[in-house]
Amino acid sequence: MKRVSFVLLIIAIAILALVYGVRLAEHRAGSGVARLLPRNTVGFVHLPDFNATLEQWHQCDVYQIYREPAVQEFLHNPLTQQPKPDSVGATVKDIQSLEAKDAFVALTSVADDKPKLVAGFEFHCDQSKLDRVIGNWKSKVNPSTKHEHVTYQKHDIELFTLATF
Repeated sequence: MKRVSFVLLIIAIAILALVYGVRLAEHRAGSGVARLLPRNTVGFVHLPDFNATLEQWHQCDVYQIYREPAVQEFLHNPLTQQPKPDSVGATVKDIQSLEAKDAFVALTSVADDKPKLVAGFEFHCDQSKLDRVIGNWKSKVNPSTKHEHVTYQKHDIELFTLATF
């Protein structure tokens, strides 16, 4: 009888530990950014570690197919017609150099045919690199864009508001 109750006690402890572990993992998996967004957010994309995600992308099968010589040859003409200075690749390299963490984009509303987008990231690079990259991005922003600084919980946030967004 003692042996059966001992086994049942061990099984109960294992189940409790498993439930605790699953709940802890779910709690940690949730993004702090997601909790700040309105409940009626339409879509949300979160990249906890941009560089690690990019590295994983380079290892996935879809990217490997994209890199095949036959696919590259097929895409050669459309790719050569792309404008080079403001390319997506240059922006990706900028974000990589900023060592972005917790990057996100959220579509918070589509009311009145005016979508509201919220995007941001946390950076882990030196201030000079940040100033260079952000300065480059600011130079591309429409001059009619409303710009303001907000301090939130010891963090400086720059807001850019476009008339259509």
